[in-house]
Amino acid sequence: MIMSQCSKSATIWRRITRTVGRVRAERACFRLGSLVGVCLLSTCVPSRVAGQQSPPATGPLGTASPSTIRAVGEAKRDKPFVNSLGMKFVPVSGTRVLVGIWETRVADFQAFVREAGYAWNSGGKRMPAGDQPVNFVSWQDAAAFCKWLSQKEGLDYRLPSDKEWDVAVGRDRYPWGNEFPPPPAAENLSGQESGLQHFIKGWRDNHRGIAPVGSYPANKSGLHDMGGNLQEWCDDWYDNGVYREHLAANKGGDRFGEDREKAIKSGNVFRVVRGGAWTSCIGPQASSGHRDAMKPGESNQFTGFRCVLVDPTKR
Repeated sequence: MIMSQCSKSATIWRRITRTVGRVRAERACFRLGSLVGVCLLSTCVPSRVAGQQSPPATGPLGTASPSTIRAVGEAKRDKPFVNSLGMKFVPVSGTRVLVGIWETRVADFQAFVREAGYAWNSGGKRMPAGDQPVNFVSWQDAAAFCKWLSQKEGLDYRLPSDKEWDVAVGRDRYPWGNEFPPPPAAENLSGQESGLQHFIKGWRDNHRGIAPVGSYPANKSGLHDMGGNLQEWCDDWYDNGVYREHLAANKGGDRFGEDREKAIKSGNVFRVVRGGAWTSCIGPQASSGHRDAMKPGESNQFTGFRCVLVDPTKR
């Protein structure tokens, strides 16, 4: 009888996740006290599939203490919520999330790799200091980190949606304002200090390569490095709607090649990547509306991610 009920519950679970998404479904699971809830809970931890990582669960969503939930709800730009890793989050008006004020750091990601036993392919590169943003992370790596952190803290962490990132970056043409090049040392881009073949002539910042997080001024939402340092993974698939936004932001310029455009039209090939990087040297690369596209399994030295935290007081 129990096994039969659990089999039915597993079917219900699959239907629920298709309808409302896995995160909301997991949260509902942990609030259920019935046999159905118990059976559903047994399906909340995904089984390992060949070639995929499934970090072990260390705690269910929704188990954060009342004081922690209150601290999240009371966070402000000048009083960010600080989690157990020291990551800082501030609310962004127009969204239901708190956004990390900087990109996920090497130290944060190393804690995940160490505690979860995650098999991360860092490209064979020696990692920089712990307060620098982590790079050589795929979308899959970033999503796995967010899932682990959610289970670790009993809160809902994830990658930002394209629309959330759009609100967070602001309405100016660039994260720092409307002029390019930006004011001196306003962002970590490719200036004369970079030693790269392509750079912004007559302009420089304070770092030849990747800079420690928080080294450059925050934007109007209190967020650092939205236009430089590392470009950042978003949660969304890159579809025709996203591509139209990208072209509109750059006044029809910065088109992709024909093969990439065909892949975008076919759907579910690329994930959205936002922002500029320390190698960016032309306006479109660092503009607020720039949207690059990468396959979820790809990683490189220019790409990292920042997390958002869903505000549990605004559900």
